Amino acid sequence: MVDGLLAALTHGSCNITLPSFDARESLAIMEREKCTAVSGIQTMYIKMMEEPALDRSRLSLRTGWTTGPPQTPRDIYEKMGVTGITNLYGISEASPCCSISDCRRDPLEDRLNRMGKPLPGVEMKIIGPQSGERLPPNETGEICVRGWNLMQGYYKKPEETAKAIDPEGWLHTGDLGFIDEKGLVFFMGRIKNVVRSGGENISPEEVENFIFRHPKVKHVEVVGLPDEKWGQRVTACIELKEGVEATPEEIIHFCKERMANFKVPKEVHFVTDWPMTGSGKVQKFKLVEILLQKK
Repeated sequence: MVDGLLAALTHGSCNITLPSFDARESLAIMEREKCTAVSGIQTMYIKMMEEPALDRSRLSLRTGWTTGPPQTPRDIYEKMGVTGITNLYGISEASPCCSISDCRRDPLEDRLNRMGKPLPGVEMKIIGPQSGERLPPNETGEICVRGWNLMQGYYKKPEETAKAIDPEGWLHTGDLGFIDEKGLVFFMGRIKNVVRSGGENISPEEVENFIFRHPKVKHVEVVGLPDEKWGQRVTACIELKEGVEATPEEIIHFCKERMANFKVPKEVHFVTDWPMTGSGKVQKFKLVEILLQKK
């Protein structure tokens, strides 16, 4: 929303906003007003793409931006006709965009599979979560950001600010990712959400990216549940597309064919009602609480 509002102000373009998100109304407005750009988070796009009213031939969208796994921008490109779709990495403490792909210059596959290069005046690096040392290209660690876009600090919380921003001005985001040999950023998820199972560190987002490819899956969230043997067990919560059925065994078998065994979910739960934030993001900690209550 910040990006969309500021882009409209700085370019003198018309901006249409809604009091709250509604997928069908959003599609109707984009069609009626012949909108050329769209922004939103993964959950919003999924809801719009599930709408029976969606007809890409009636939309005038040429570009847009999102955050999410590679399948999200790919679906937006194919189902909504947004040929100039871009993927970005951002965090509220950095105003909020740090890197974004370029719809005019970057190849399509780079735009779908990466979150672009740092914005002008913004530096990004990957460090080892334990060592604090800068990591080479393609190695996974904590994303750090430095530049004009950083916050001055958390309001009246100097200790929390000092923990987040080091003396050299780097914001330690708490996010997991890597920067490849082209300098393109890839966000993998929150470090605190990493599932530690059998001595291995597993990124929930990496497992989610695989499960998203299953033709019956509408949405998936992966969490870690306490386990006496493994420490945590990889658990997949899945919402199926309308009119289809699946079994936990089917999903687990699909994963076993495509990923390392320690990343394969040990449990699969089918969900229809997600605990959401006001901005449409799934609250994973509440999801864990709900699953534990059912035990």
